[in-house]
Amino acid sequence: MRRVFVLNHDEAVLYAYADYLKANGYEVFATTNDYKFILYSREIDADIFVIDTKKPDDSVFFERLKTAQKNGYTPILVLTDYTKKFVPHETIAHILFKPFKIENFADIIESYGIGKRSHDLLLVEKFREEDTFSSNPEDFTVFKIYNMDAANSYLEKNSPANIVINLQEKSEKLPPENLFYVENRQKHQDTSAVLD
Repeated sequence: MRRVFVLNHDEAVLYAYADYLKANGYEVFATTNDYKFILYSREIDADIFVIDTKKPDDSVFFERLKTAQKNGYTPILVLTDYTKKFVPHETIAHILFKPFKIENFADIIESYGIGKRSHDLLLVEKFREEDTFSSNPEDFTVFKIYNMDAANSYLEKNSPANIVINLQEKSEKLPPENLFYVENRQKHQDTSAVLD
């Protein structure tokens, strides 16, 4: 499918995102209007929502978006300037703080749109204020997600070598009963062949 639905209140930036995504083979739906985004999210079967927000706390918008979705969960990537004051909603899968690396943006979009990624680690954990999507050593890739619905969407198309789930609140010591480690020994099957 490879569809992305983008919301940005700055029309010039919106077109820049749309042009980048179209150039990389995505079907792009875009709007500058919150109401239209929520309304059309019901009809557009997107792989991922990209929301560029100017508000540190947009919980009302995200709650309305959650209620509006008929087709189940769609992963949400939020782009924001608010590094310290941002209040994440439970439905947000990823947050990129500006300025961000285009490689990180592309990795998130491709993981849901194209799939077939083989990250070394899928890390599912609650958002923490000090978190940022940091670069990893070139020989080890980490894909970080902030909710289990997004992890399920990711796993439908990708095969990480390892999975770590940590959904507890911030603490100095992590009790072993709250940390789950799963090694994925199943190889990702090539599903690109067309069946008759």
